[in-house]
Amino acid sequence: NPRSALSFWEKFGASGETPPEYMSTHPAPANRIAEIKALLPQTIPMYEASRR
Repeated sequence: NPRSALSFWEKFGASGETPPEYMSTHPAPANRIAEIKALLPQTIPMYEASRR
């Protein structure tokens, strides 16, 4: 469920224990959350269609 990813990264980001993004090999949680929110309108219909 794509919505679960959003919930996970919001909880992860709330911990506040992440290095600055420029020192990391992965996107910062805030950037991941923004990207997931931007993609949800596209992914939810695909997810719902696959459940049929």
